[in-house]
Amino acid sequence: MTRRARAPRRALIAVAAVVLAGVLTAGVLLTRTSDVVATVDGHPVTRAALAFHMDRLRAAVQNEVQVARGSTGEPLDWSTEADGRSAADLLRERALDTAVADTVLLVVAQEAGVVDDADLGAVLAARDAENDRRAEAVARGEVVYGPTTLGAQEHYAGVLTEVRTRVLERLGAEPGDPLHVTDADVEAAYAAAPQDWAANATTYRLTRLTVPVTGDREAARAALAADVAAQSADLEAVAAAHPGAILAAETIAGTTGLTPPQQEALQRVAGLAAGEATDPADEGDALVVLRVDDVAVDGEQALAAYASRIRAALADERLDAYLDSRTDDSDIVVDHAALASTEPEGTRS
Repeated sequence: MTRRARAPRRALIAVAAVVLAGVLTAGVLLTRTSDVVATVDGHPVTRAALAFHMDRLRAAVQNEVQVARGSTGEPLDWSTEADGRSAADLLRERALDTAVADTVLLVVAQEAGVVDDADLGAVLAARDAENDRRAEAVARGEVVYGPTTLGAQEHYAGVLTEVRTRVLERLGAEPGDPLHVTDADVEAAYAAAPQDWAANATTYRLTRLTVPVTGDREAARAALAADVAAQSADLEAVAAAHPGAILAAETIAGTTGLTPPQQEALQRVAGLAAGEATDPADEGDALVVLRVDDVAVDGEQALAAYASRIRAALADERLDAYLDSRTDDSDIVVDHAALASTEPEGTRS
């Protein structure tokens, strides 16, 4: 047994219990040496858990190696070297990192009272009970949302999300909690990047130039674009040079409740500063150019509209950092013989 340096944090939750031997060993060959591959502060990471994560990550790792070698579309030889180790070893490493991160989350959840204990078997039992409930509901003719039978990975993803959400709630509810986000934190995050939270509180004042087209549309488009550029987006001057041209003022506020033409206009002017104009675009038998005359953001409205999303994003970042810190402080011991004896199917000679 040897100690392992910090395992990078990946997907979270020790629903490695979702690792039934029968389901989890599909596509993975288990050579018995030890049932425990690693421990995290004494909590075991089983070979079945490793096998489960290897199955989950197999396609992603295979694609990563093939892309790196420029061999996409070809069968992967898992003995192929990738960053100084075989593709199989890379898969084992990624699976172990994930299983360790999952274990850390489950331990934190247990300490927070979110789960009763860190027993992975309890999660598996919950999956069986949920499948029984769904089957009974189907038999009674009731509506069942989602699949009628949850597979191991589906159940894993659901538990992953639920446990993480409940940990966020439990450890961020009160001032002083490690994940608590204050109003001041939200305001500071908004002030640091107001442009990221402005859409629903931004008002555009635009000038719309509509020029009828009767001849070659592509030639007319090129000529109109040249005129707009030559006049430095002075659409009034451009309109004077095009018989039948129409100028109209337009205001678009926020992003909700907009008509389809307003949504299209907003997409076209996104990112433009005041005084800049779009390229000509088709609109029926005409070409349309939009000029941004003014862009105004109501900071108070933006903060009010996005405060809950900013708070959730900050809490999520803090949970990631908290779990990373807990992983750094954990005593992680790896049985490398047990680790090496779990192989993706087809890698054994």
